[in-house]
Amino acid sequence: MPESTAVPQNLLWWQGLPEPESAAPCPDLQSLDAAIVGDGFTGLWTAYFLKQLRPTWRIAIFEQHYVGYGASGRNGGWLIGGMAGQEDWLGSLPDSQRQQSQQLLYGIVESVRAVCDAHQIDCDFNHAGVLYAAARYPEQAHSAHAWLKAIQASGQPESAFHWLAKPDAENLLHMPDLYGGLYSPHCATINPVKLCLGLASTLREMGVQIVERARVEEVSNRRVTVNSQPLRCGHIVLASEAFPPAWHPLSRKRLPVYSNVIATRSLSDHEWQQTVKKPGLAFSDLCRSITYGQRSQGGHMVFGARGGYQFGAKARFEFTQNDPAFRAPTTFLQRLFPSLTEQDIQYRWAGSLAMSRGFRPFAGFDKDSGIAYAGGYGGEGVGASHLFGQTLAELITETGSVFTEQPWVIRGNPSQLKNWEAEPMPWLGYHTLGRLFALEDWLCHEKKLPWLHKPLNTLSRFASGLIS
Repeated sequence: MPESTAVPQNLLWWQGLPEPESAAPCPDLQSLDAAIVGDGFTGLWTAYFLKQLRPTWRIAIFEQHYVGYGASGRNGGWLIGGMAGQEDWLGSLPDSQRQQSQQLLYGIVESVRAVCDAHQIDCDFNHAGVLYAAARYPEQAHSAHAWLKAIQASGQPESAFHWLAKPDAENLLHMPDLYGGLYSPHCATINPVKLCLGLASTLREMGVQIVERARVEEVSNRRVTVNSQPLRCGHIVLASEAFPPAWHPLSRKRLPVYSNVIATRSLSDHEWQQTVKKPGLAFSDLCRSITYGQRSQGGHMVFGARGGYQFGAKARFEFTQNDPAFRAPTTFLQRLFPSLTEQDIQYRWAGSLAMSRGFRPFAGFDKDSGIAYAGGYGGEGVGASHLFGQTLAELITETGSVFTEQPWVIRGNPSQLKNWEAEPMPWLGYHTLGRLFALEDWLCHEKKLPWLHKPLNTLSRFASGLIS
């Protein structure tokens, strides 16, 4: 099989699934009601809801690689009923609108479940919630309570997030230095590749054409050029997330960073009792290096951490098993679960995701050009893309509902979004901040120089604000 069609053997989510088929000829399309660029979750969900609203529309999705190639198939498998920065979103809204927004966000998990049930999509769905654990040093417990205070101040109900003291937290996780944690029921775990493939199969049955190995060379008003073939399109959806080519109107609006994920061999029941006790539980170590883990359906522990950024805003998806990128998640995993060794790690993968300026996701539609766009999920796109897919579908069809009246909705072209600065500022900012976070975490974890912890924390927050 050609290299361009092969899936990485070190990616857990593809194990036991058929390889993508070889490239098929691009169908002879002349015009479409909607052309979708990118068949990750944003493109798939938008197509699904468009077909629900407009069953007779001719819709095609164009993908440069294959279904599940990008960030949608390379994440840690968290399906969160929420989105990045929601405390800021919700805290600024009037009471009635805030309650509507909360219902949309917290309803994501069950809404995805309903679609999977309706179309018999088996994606290893397990709704067991998430524990953000203060797992290694006291400062993490202080951060957890500060975060909980901000959540409550934004008007979110106590049932959305609540503190679990050590005895209750230990019923879910076994960690040597666990102080407690914040628990939220609004999170499920899935196999994201299975969800991508299941949605793609459902869309084909609904009459949506999915064209893989299709290179989109240009997008303009009501026109898309694919593999040198111009197509007339009533509407165009830009859903390529971390792939912003030069012609892309979002090319300066998103920064492609990558996350690094590892997975162990399938662990025994005894080993799970010594680590993650609740099947399907999503968990995170409350440090600012951003960690995320789950106990998968197949008995693997999946664990990821903040990754890197390439100079020039280049997306990256190809990694070797011994790439230095996997040192951070391996180190954090062993700090949390000392019984696990590097020899227990069987899979390693990574992939780029997109960060928006200010770390605020967006969904927009420019009626004049017919171009819709969404992204900037900041690593929480598995769930947010479901909400934004329905939002884009309603904006495009002018259906109108509570979905299109949210603060993350933009009416008009993407010029309203902030640009990222030119290099070297993003590269310097990202890597400086990463080193500050790593130093802060190491000093706290090793209990060294305690007098430096607070000023370093303040400096890290200040530096974070400079690039937000």
